[in-house]
Amino acid sequence: TFYENKLIPGKSGFCSMIVDPTDDLALDCYCDANFAGIWGHEDDQDPACVKSRTGFVLTLGNAPILWVSKLQTEVACLTMEAEYIALSHSMRELLPVHWLMEELAHPWN
Repeated sequence: TFYENKLIPGKSGFCSMIVDPTDDLALDCYCDANFAGIWGHEDDQDPACVKSRTGFVLTLGNAPILWVSKLQTEVACLTMEAEYIALSHSMRELLPVHWLMEELAHPWN
């Protein structure tokens, strides 16, 4: 187990992440969305303020290999739609890694 501290652009201070790798090379994806996350905090007339934020992390063996947090390109009208868009974005990153692992003949659990 080790701790990794990263400076996040636009934020003051560091973000800590606990990494606890395992011998089991399971590929996992955790995703979430924040529906219209900056509405009311920024300019009301800015179309980017109504966009939701997608966040996901891909882990291999319980260690992160990809971590993404960005505004969605689409404007979601419902929380469920924002979650669906987040899932779609995360799957676009997960599937090529999954296919690569299959090419390497890794036995999946």
